[in-house]
Order: sequence, then structure tokens, then C-alpha cells
Amino acid sequence: MGPADDPDVDGENRFSAMARVARPIIRIEAPAGRRTVIVVGNGRGGTSMVAGVLVALGLPMGAPGNALNYEDAEIVAAGRGTPPDAGSDAPSGDGLDPLRALIRERNARHDVWGWKDPSADLYLDRIKDVLVAPRAIFVHRDLASVAESMFVRSPDISIEQALLLALERTTRYWELLSRNGWPTLLLSYERARIAPDRLVAELTAFCGLAPTEGEVGRAVRFVSGTGGYRLLGR
Repeated sequence: MGPADDPDVDGENRFSAMARVARPIIRIEAPAGRRTVIVVGNGRGGTSMVAGVLVALGLPMGAPGNALNYEDAEIVAAGRGTPPDAGSDAPSGDGLDPLRALIRERNARHDVWGWKDPSADLYLDRIKDVLVAPRAIFVHRDLASVAESMFVRSPDISIEQALLLALERTTRYWELLSRNGWPTLLLSYERARIAPDRLVAELTAFCGLAPTEGEVGRAVRFVSGTGGYRLLGR
């Protein structure tokens, strides 16, 4: 039994004990050699903004520079068991061999690359055998804002259900990243919008990138301080 399980530890002391136990689980190490960057977090939670910044910094993300969500359509579709050109009614399967094949192909093509998928929590544990030195960027946003955005776009769910879904996904991601111990950058969407230059510096260092001055400028300008993000090249 650890300090977090001690019945005599309650309230703030219990929270502090849990933090002390959890802190060493995820280790940040200086990047070197081949590696894969995975951008994760809740849908409507800022992952597209972060992926767009990485594209601006020159990291291959499988998405064109004028994309709206900066997703690798092939990888995202394979993670759901459907081809990228299939409609929303296409059946989903459990087989992830096509996804593993795509990742191996990207590994062969790039020493350093990445992708973004808010639903990666559904498959990452099962395809980690083909990942090369994975580094995760866990984007988090105020859960009430995430839930409100989900509710507006999905009127068939209540705001309470949206909040619960966001909380469940956040928990699944934290458990997955803690379990695997991959180097992980915890990134606040709200703070990134306020200080895009700091966001760019943190992503550059964590991913081990060497962008040009022009790429850094594009990445900083990409983030909108008033909400959302701009298309690259604007």
C-alpha cells in the first residue's frame, strides 16, 4: 500500500501523496536519434493548433500546410478501421494491421515525424510495438470549454454527457501515458494562446527540432490569441 492508499491521509494531504507517487512515472529526456511525436488530447481541445504549429516548424505530420485539422487522414482512418475515403457510415473493424503498416512506412520515410489524433487512446497501447522512440504531447484545455464545444456540435448529447466524455478521455490518456512512461509534454491550450512564442520554444525543444527563423515566425503567427488558429501561409 502506497501513501495515496493510506486511510489516514485525506483531503489535500491525500492529493499531495498521490502527486508524489505519480511524479516519476513520466520521464522527460533530451531527444536524440529517430523518434515519433504523437499529439493527443480531447477533441475540440487544442490538438489541431499544436499539430499546425509542428507543421509550421517543419515536422512531417502527414497533413498539408493548408489543412484545417492537421490530421494524417490515412493514419486516423486506419485507427478507426476504415479507409480514408470511406463515408461516415462505413463499418469499423478491430484489425490494426493497416495502421501498423502505415506507421512502418512513415518510419522508413522519416527519421523524425509525427501525427495527431484525439482518438489515439483507443489504439496506442496495441500498436506501440511499431513506434520508434515515441514522445507524446498531451494537450489539455478547460474541460467546461471542451464540453461546450462538443455539445454545440453534437446536439444529441447533453452538456453533462459531454463533460463526462471529456473527463473520461482525459483520464484514459493520463493512465495510458503513465503506464507506458513515454516522454510527455503536458501543454495547456489556454496558456499557449496567451504566449505563442513560449509554445513554439517548448515544442521545438521537446521534439528536438531545428527550425529556420522563418519557420519559427510562421509558427508563432499561426496561433491566434483571440481563439482558434490561422491557416498557415496567411
